[in-house]
Amino acid sequence: MINSSIKDDILKINVVPCTAFDRYFITLDVNATFNEDEVFEEYSKLYDLITERNIIPVYEKVFGSEVLKDKLSLLRNARIKDFFPSTLINYETVKGAPLSSVFIYGIKPYEVDKVKINRAENKSIEIVSEKASQLYLLSIDGENQHLISNNPYSDVFLDLDFYLRNCGYSAKSIARTWFYMSNIDRKYCDFNDSRLDFFEKENISYGDQSNFLPSSTCIGAPVLNKRGILLDVYCLKSMDPSVFLKRIYNKNQNEANGVSYKFKPAFARGTLISTEKYNEVHISGTASINEKGESVHLNNPYQQIITTLKNVYSILEQYQMGFEHLVQSTCFFKKSEYYSEFMKALEDLKINNFSFTYLIGDVCRDELLFELDCIAVKNHNDEDRG
Repeated sequence: MINSSIKDDILKINVVPCTAFDRYFITLDVNATFNEDEVFEEYSKLYDLITERNIIPVYEKVFGSEVLKDKLSLLRNARIKDFFPSTLINYETVKGAPLSSVFIYGIKPYEVDKVKINRAENKSIEIVSEKASQLYLLSIDGENQHLISNNPYSDVFLDLDFYLRNCGYSAKSIARTWFYMSNIDRKYCDFNDSRLDFFEKENISYGDQSNFLPSSTCIGAPVLNKRGILLDVYCLKSMDPSVFLKRIYNKNQNEANGVSYKFKPAFARGTLISTEKYNEVHISGTASINEKGESVHLNNPYQQIITTLKNVYSILEQYQMGFEHLVQSTCFFKKSEYYSEFMKALEDLKINNFSFTYLIGDVCRDELLFELDCIAVKNHNDEDRG
């Protein structure tokens, strides 16, 4: 961890060395009683810090009020001249603050000529090194002018396909997706139909043994664009066998196979990105669902949170990780009062030493009261890879 002059307890920076560059996972937690002026002050300090330490921002995700978007953009662009994609997801925060958190992923190359950065002045950035290429697409909204469709969710996947192909990637290179959508309680089935159509067109099986099914989050949010949905995507292309993707299963939960699973979603419980230096685990949006795909502990937020945390840990422990290895994590509460139950669950399970983003959002099933997604990273050191 790295400390800074930013106010105590609101900044966490995890640094992960890899072959060509150091990777920075930065979370600014302004979910407390900060007003707008204080949010802007801490946000400015954050980018001053990034500039001072020669960190190259790759992408930014902001969780909070849409009304802050333009001012944040001005502050960011005044400090960072090179384009990188940013997305603001319009959320109500648990503590009533105008902003919950800012997450920034950045890199610092060891040798500048060994890392190539391809920037598209809209939604994408690509990081190319000797052994792998990584593509980040943010704020895909289905509003590309080349599209012709009467279905807002089909538009989003057409948009995704357009950007992937323009960047030289295919759907089979997708490691992780994040969908934020309005009216998830009424529209989730329609969305899943479009997702299944996309996989079928790309010849991606969504069965239990599919090797190309990405991990994913699909969560309710008051998205204000025309189609009521935003998509963020992470893709990986390996140029060396030491870098690979692997689907992760969870012994505590069955697979969302798009056929027999409730509402027919199709995604992997997790994705492993393995390299010579580290394992990186992306854990899909996880809730209080058991090995039969059933929602459990109905109307009991505390037990749902406990079950969710245990489900997440079931994946982490497969790669000798714990919650201390999380570098990004987002909690979605159906109601703000469940936050106190969450803090009690952390205390009871003796979980500490990592940062959450806390938001109010609907989960894909009405009876589910809490969801958590996260990214965890652990260096190999002398251990064998899983």
